Amino acid sequence: AIVSLEEQIKALLLLVDGQGFQFRKVKGMQAFFQNHSIRYIIAYYIFVMAVFGEDLFRFIYRMRDNPELMKEMVSLYQIDKEAMYKKMGRYIMRKIIQLSNEMEWFSRIDLFRQDGFYSDYDRELKTPVIINKHNYIETMERLLRVHFAANEMMRAITNPEKEFSDELEKMQLKLLQDKMYDKISDGIAMVGRNRKAPFAFMKKWFNDMRNLD
Repeated sequence: AIVSLEEQIKALLLLVDGQGFQFRKVKGMQAFFQNHSIRYIIAYYIFVMAVFGEDLFRFIYRMRDNPELMKEMVSLYQIDKEAMYKKMGRYIMRKIIQLSNEMEWFSRIDLFRQDGFYSDYDRELKTPVIINKHNYIETMERLLRVHFAANEMMRAITNPEKEFSDELEKMQLKLLQDKMYDKISDGIAMVGRNRKAPFAFMKKWFNDMRNLD
């Protein structure tokens, strides 16, 4: 499942490039097809989008099934904005804790890949056949969420609605104007120097956010 996810991420990159982006021209981009760590970072970013996307759809369904709830939220905002902001702050803090824990898991995903492929002996026998059910299900649940989100992205890019097609063109222009391809190249170089660098940076950011008063 981990390897198929990596291949899906490579396919997503090629698909996006075929729609007018210029990722393949980025210096060092070949590392994307050679370096597991870079693909795991992208997988984590897609997972984050999936988490917020799922929350958004749950919110929409709740509003659809209970219209009075929307009226209550609007009323609360009008009457007591501070209470509404606190409610949003608690949600954001819960997401920070959740995504921080998930980041720790994704930072170890290459170990899970190796455990699923290779046998070794380090004080005890390590072989794919001894992976327990809990770890297998935990891995599959995360990867399926990333697979689904990536599939939806590929579907949207392949058959875009007019509005989304216009947004893609704006995004292509913005990437050039903001020199984002140069920044991506710098990021790839950083990963090349230190495989754990991006996850280490994110870990520090999450820790700083958790320690905010």
